Order: sequence, then C-alpha cells, then structure tokens
Amino acid sequence: MRTTTLGTWPPTGRTRTSRTSAENTDPRELEITTETRPYVPPAHIVGSGAHKVIVLHSLFAGHESFSPWWPHLDGTRFSYAFMDARGFGDAIDVAGAYTCDEIASDVLLLADSLGWREFSLIGHSLGGMPVQQVVLKAPERVRTLVGLSPAPANGLGIPDAAYPLLAEAAHKVENRRIIFDSSTGGKLSPHWVASWAEQSMRAVGPDAFRGYLDSVNTPDFSAEITGAPLPALVVVGENDPATNADTMNQTWMRHYPSGQLAVIGNAGHHQMVETPIALATLVERFLGDWRERGGLVLQTPEETVLVVAACLLPANRFEHARCLYRKEERRFPMRLIYSELWMTVCM
Repeated sequence: MRTTTLGTWPPTGRTRTSRTSAENTDPRELEITTETRPYVPPAHIVGSGAHKVIVLHSLFAGHESFSPWWPHLDGTRFSYAFMDARGFGDAIDVAGAYTCDEIASDVLLLADSLGWREFSLIGHSLGGMPVQQVVLKAPERVRTLVGLSPAPANGLGIPDAAYPLLAEAAHKVENRRIIFDSSTGGKLSPHWVASWAEQSMRAVGPDAFRGYLDSVNTPDFSAEITGAPLPALVVVGENDPATNADTMNQTWMRHYPSGQLAVIGNAGHHQMVETPIALATLVERFLGDWRERGGLVLQTPEETVLVVAACLLPANRFEHARCLYRKEERRFPMRLIYSELWMTVCM
C-alpha cells in the first residue's frame, strides 16, 4: 500500500526569492523577484485506487489519529487523503481563521492539487461539519458522504454547563482525559485514555482548538443542506453517550433523503481506533456499493431517472446537467434531465 505525505513548502506567507545572475554580474544589476506559493493543506495519502476519498479529523487530533485504521484499508480500490486542518498535525504552525468553512475551502484546494475532480468525503466528529460544507460549495464534485460520530449541520449546541469543560480543554490535558473517557463510555483502559489525551495536546494548539470549537458549536446550515441527493452514511459507536443514534436520527438522517445509519458495537466516539477493522469493512462496503455495484436504494422516481440518465447520456451532457444542480433547492434540474434523455432516445 502506497503512503505519501503532501503539502507546500515553505508554508503560505513565506516567500521564495529568485535571482538572475552570473559570476561576473554587478550585484546592483541583480533582478530579485518574490513569489508567494499557494497554500496546499498537508495530507497523508494511503492507497492508489481509482476511488478518491478525502478524510477529515476531529477537534482533538490530526491525521495521525487515523493511523490504526490505515493497515485495514483497501489501497487497490481506494486512494485516501488524510488532511490536516490549519493548526493541527503537520499544519500546526499554519495560521488561519480556524473555522469549519475554512477547512471546507482547504479541502477543495487539496483536491485540486491532487488532480481529483470527484471524490468522496469522510469526516470524524468536528470533521463531519466541513465535509457537509464542501457539498454546499461544490456539490458536483462530491460522490458520497460519510460521517463518523459527526458534528451535524445545525451545530453541536453544547449546553452552557458543559461548555467550560470543552473550552478549557484547549490548554488542560486533564479536561481532555475526562472527555475521552466519557465519549468512549468509560470502557477503555485509563492508560489508553491518558496516552490519547497527551497525544491530543501535541496535535493541536490552544488557539486553533478554541477557534474550531466556537465554529462547530453554533452555526446552522441545515436548511441549505437538507434534501441533498447524494448517498450519505453516518456511523456511531454504541458506547458514545452524546453523538449517538438518537442524535443522528434527529439531524443527519433528516438532512439526507438517501441517508443510512450504522451503529458499531463495542465502540464509542473513536471507531477508527476502537474497532478499526469493523469500521473499514463498513465504510468501504458503502463506498464500493455506490460506485461498483449500484448499491444505492432507489427511493423515488427521480433517483431512478438519474441512474438511467447516467448510463445513457453522453458524459458531457450528463455533466452539464449535474453542474446545474440548483443550490437553493438542493436537487438536480429534473426537467433538463428528462429533456436530455428524450433527445437521446429520439436520436
């Protein structure tokens, strides 16, 4: 399995100076140009398969939180890019606004740098919000959506009584230990909880932590995303007391008409660490069903027509229809699809 780490060097904001000179050139005649390189988020690439997938991490860890998952992923069918948001992991020194919307924009920068026109998205916890914002920004590029204990489109809505525990976790390792223990149902060893909390402190700085916490808590774009017609899977662990099946039934499952909900046994909030094989099997079966076996259940006549259109229409005409996906209604322009199909049949 191929693994690679991508990112710009020097980071954004630093400049590269080039000089045009020869050995005997008068120094006063040197031409000095300053070039600012465009920012590309760092990402760890696993696999080299045709189905491209971008993966976003939680508030408490960078891309390395997924490392227990990597050996169990099928790199012949999928290519995974595990991105670090600004202020995390390999991007810990990169300044930014530290918002979910900024992460979503950076996802598109990463996809462009990789040459990935279309891709699926996986978001864990905090990462569950920006993956949905990518759908709003570029719906024609996203094939499938997976949320792992994800933040919903209407925000976390953290109760006032619980907020100080989370806010102070920006600089207190003990708070992070309490949160990890609680979010996994108090069922994991104290040694693992303490070790994970220490790793978390190294993975994200306090400023980025607080910025993203505020960003994921209160925004509400659920009205914009509701009805998005892409296949969506949401996964929760049975031991997670907060991000559980009830919460997802009230949020994700209402937002996505083709949504599917899966509960993994013997896991809490961090399924990629607690049950990596079960999670890899579940997620890749979902991704593979959609692309390779047409596993999407067709629930409406419109969905059936779209699948038929994808099979019959020339690629450029179906792509044209997809690009006219109407943001305000979150659905395909079916009148155009019907027209294109009729023209194809008549020809």
